[in-house]
Amino acid sequence: SGVTNLLGGMSDAGRALVEAVAVTIGVGDQTTAIAAGTNKRRWRAPFAFTVTAIRTSLATAQASGASLVTVDVNNAGNSMLTTKSTIDNNEVTSTTAATPSVLNATYVSIADDALIAVDIDACDGSTTAAGLDVTLIGYKFNLS
Repeated sequence: SGVTNLLGGMSDAGRALVEAVAVTIGVGDQTTAIAAGTNKRRWRAPFAFTVTAIRTSLATAQASGASLVTVDVNNAGNSMLTTKSTIDNNEVTSTTAATPSVLNATYVSIADDALIAVDIDACDGSTTAAGLDVTLIGYKFNLS
């Protein structure tokens, strides 16, 4: 699902010149334990936009394990993260991670209909981590 908010300025058509956007995509269902792998979820961008942050969250935290839940997001086959998104054990969001994710500035501009893919690089599949969601936060321009 997507959410937009007005940031300021209007186009000739009466639309905001710049709109904040957040696109959240579920990776699997909310109860089945997640497992590592590539292309765990793929979708097409609904519009062109620029990503300023990526968040990941779980419905159920991973209780323990040497491998933290580690997620990569790819834009047309290229990683959007130089430091992958992690969710620490017993946490349900990447916003509290000991090591924050870092965007790869080269790949934050997403074209309309670009293929976006989510990889789960690591997790401890023997615990209960489930319900992975990925949120891309950013902005889009309305030039017409």
